[in-house]
Amino acid sequence: MSPRPHPARPATEDRSAFPSGESAPTARFAVYVTRVAAERVLAEVVGEVDHDGADELRRALAIATRDTATVLELDLTGMSFCDCAGLSALLRTREDAAAAGCVALVTAMTPQLCRLLDITGTRDVLTGSLSAAEAPT
Repeated sequence: MSPRPHPARPATEDRSAFPSGESAPTARFAVYVTRVAAERVLAEVVGEVDHDGADELRRALAIATRDTATVLELDLTGMSFCDCAGLSALLRTREDAAAAGCVALVTAMTPQLCRLLDITGTRDVLTGSLSAAEAPT
Protein backbone atom coordinates (compact mmCIF):
# COMPACT_ATOMS: atom_id res chain seq x y z
CA MET A 1 0.00 0.00 0.00
CA SER A 2 1.55 3.26 -1.07
CA PRO A 3 0.34 6.45 0.63
CA ARG A 4 -0.83 9.04 -1.81
CA PRO A 5 -1.54 12.72 -1.51
CA HIS A 6 -5.23 13.59 -1.44
CA PRO A 7 -7.15 16.81 -1.91
CA ALA A 8 -7.28 19.11 1.07
CA ARG A 9 -10.05 18.18 3.46
CA PRO A 10 -12.50 20.91 4.40
CA ALA A 11 -12.72 21.96 8.03
CA THR A 12 -15.60 20.43 9.95
CA GLU A 13 -17.19 21.05 13.32
CA ASP A 14 -15.19 18.14 14.74
CA ARG A 15 -11.90 19.56 13.53
CA SER A 16 -9.58 21.06 16.11
CA ALA A 17 -6.08 22.43 15.98
CA PHE A 18 -3.29 21.81 18.42
CA PRO A 19 -1.03 24.81 17.82
CA SER A 20 2.47 23.90 18.84
CA GLY A 21 3.23 27.34 20.19
CA GLU A 22 1.30 26.86 23.43
CA SER A 23 3.85 24.68 25.22
CA ALA A 24 6.76 24.56 22.78
CA PRO A 25 7.36 28.07 21.46
CA THR A 26 10.18 26.91 19.18
CA ALA A 27 8.02 24.34 17.34
CA ARG A 28 6.80 25.41 13.93
CA PHE A 29 3.83 23.18 13.16
CA ALA A 30 0.21 22.50 13.98
CA VAL A 31 -1.84 19.32 14.14
CA TYR A 32 -5.43 19.46 12.86
CA VAL A 33 -7.64 16.64 14.07
CA THR A 34 -10.89 15.52 12.50
CA ARG A 35 -12.99 12.62 13.75
CA VAL A 36 -13.98 10.96 10.47
CA ALA A 37 -15.87 8.03 12.01
CA ALA A 38 -16.84 6.84 15.49
CA GLU A 39 -13.47 5.19 16.11
CA ARG A 40 -11.35 6.80 13.38
CA VAL A 41 -9.40 10.05 13.65
CA LEU A 42 -7.51 11.94 10.95
CA ALA A 43 -4.55 14.04 12.12
CA GLU A 44 -3.07 16.46 9.60
CA VAL A 45 0.40 17.75 10.48
CA VAL A 46 1.28 21.09 8.91
CA GLY A 47 4.71 22.72 9.15
CA GLU A 48 8.19 21.71 10.28
CA VAL A 49 8.86 18.95 12.79
CA ASP A 50 12.39 18.84 14.15
CA HIS A 51 14.16 18.27 17.46
CA ASP A 52 12.46 21.28 19.04
CA GLY A 53 8.95 20.06 18.23
CA ALA A 54 9.16 16.26 18.30
CA ASP A 55 7.84 15.86 21.85
CA GLU A 56 5.04 18.33 21.17
CA LEU A 57 4.04 16.30 18.12
CA ARG A 58 3.81 13.13 20.21
CA ARG A 59 1.67 14.93 22.80
CA ALA A 60 -0.68 16.34 20.16
CA LEU A 61 -1.11 12.94 18.50
CA ALA A 62 -1.69 11.27 21.88
CA ILE A 63 -4.50 13.78 22.53
CA ALA A 64 -5.97 12.91 19.14
CA THR A 65 -6.38 9.26 20.15
CA ARG A 66 -7.54 9.64 23.74
CA ASP A 67 -11.27 9.57 23.01
CA THR A 68 -11.79 5.93 21.98
CA ALA A 69 -10.08 6.19 18.61
CA THR A 70 -8.88 2.81 17.37
CA VAL A 71 -7.44 4.12 14.10
CA LEU A 72 -5.28 7.21 13.77
CA GLU A 73 -4.66 8.26 10.17
CA LEU A 74 -1.70 10.59 9.73
CA ASP A 75 -1.82 12.97 6.79
CA LEU A 76 1.68 14.38 6.46
CA THR A 77 1.25 16.16 3.12
CA GLY A 78 1.50 19.48 4.94
CA MET A 79 4.73 18.57 6.71
CA SER A 80 7.33 20.78 5.04
CA PHE A 81 10.31 19.42 7.02
CA CYS A 82 11.02 16.37 9.15
CA ASP A 83 14.39 15.45 10.67
CA CYS A 84 15.43 12.33 12.56
CA ALA A 85 13.76 13.58 15.76
CA GLY A 86 10.50 14.08 13.86
CA LEU A 87 10.80 10.59 12.39
CA SER A 88 11.46 9.20 15.85
CA ALA A 89 8.33 10.97 17.12
CA LEU A 90 6.27 9.33 14.37
CA LEU A 91 7.68 5.89 15.20
CA ARG A 92 7.12 6.39 18.93
CA THR A 93 3.58 7.63 18.24
CA ARG A 94 2.93 4.36 16.42
CA GLU A 95 4.23 2.41 19.45
CA ASP A 96 2.27 4.54 21.94
CA ALA A 97 -0.91 4.11 19.89
CA ALA A 98 -0.44 0.34 19.69
CA ALA A 99 0.00 0.17 23.47
CA ALA A 100 -3.33 2.01 23.81
CA GLY A 101 -5.10 -0.35 21.39
CA CYS A 102 -4.98 2.04 18.45
CA VAL A 103 -3.48 1.62 14.98
CA ALA A 104 -1.54 4.67 13.74
CA LEU A 105 -0.86 4.76 10.01
CA VAL A 106 0.60 7.32 7.65
CA THR A 107 -1.95 7.58 4.85
CA ALA A 108 -0.49 10.52 2.90
CA MET A 109 2.90 12.22 2.77
CA THR A 110 5.17 14.48 0.75
CA PRO A 111 7.72 13.04 -1.68
CA GLN A 112 10.49 14.31 0.62
CA LEU A 113 9.08 12.49 3.62
CA CYS A 114 8.55 9.40 1.50
CA ARG A 115 12.25 9.53 0.59
CA LEU A 116 13.24 9.87 4.27
CA LEU A 117 11.14 6.83 5.16
CA ASP A 118 12.61 4.85 2.25
CA ILE A 119 16.20 5.71 3.22
CA THR A 120 15.61 4.75 6.85
CA GLY A 121 13.64 1.61 6.05
CA THR A 122 10.61 2.81 7.98
CA ARG A 123 8.11 3.42 5.19
CA ASP A 124 6.44 0.03 5.45
CA VAL A 125 6.36 0.27 9.24
CA LEU A 126 4.58 3.62 9.26
CA THR A 127 2.23 2.83 6.39
CA GLY A 128 1.17 -0.49 7.88
CA SER A 129 2.87 -2.97 5.57
CA LEU A 130 5.02 -4.58 8.28
CA SER A 131 4.13 -6.00 11.66
CA ALA A 132 5.87 -4.56 14.72
CA ALA A 133 8.05 -7.69 14.93
CA GLU A 134 9.39 -6.99 11.42
CA ALA A 135 10.18 -3.33 12.09
CA PRO A 136 13.81 -2.25 11.78
CA THR A 137 15.55 -1.67 15.08
